[in-house]
Amino acid sequence: MNSLDRIEHIEDKIEGLGNSRVIIQQDFDNLEAELRESHTQIAKLQRKQMGNNNKISLARFRIANLKQIIEDIQVHHQADKESLLNAIYEIKNSQEGPSDY
Repeated sequence: MNSLDRIEHIEDKIEGLGNSRVIIQQDFDNLEAELRESHTQIAKLQRKQMGNNNKISLARFRIANLKQIIEDIQVHHQADKESLLNAIYEIKNSQEGPSDY
């Protein structure tokens, strides 16, 4: 039985007890125990969700960081490519020498 089902079950029991106006201490104790257990399960689920949220945040941070690294690499690659092409052009022009025409 999941936490929500357990809470609905407890509510049904409380309504039934309230309708009969007779509350036996054992029933009350059982309801309290079930309520504590439900609360514990919900707290565990909340902690798990917080952990998942932290993992998601970390993954998003890493993705953003990787995107920035890729952009930096692309910028440097483009700059290196342009520098290489300029160097090749300069070498080619210096080997041809001045034109005699």
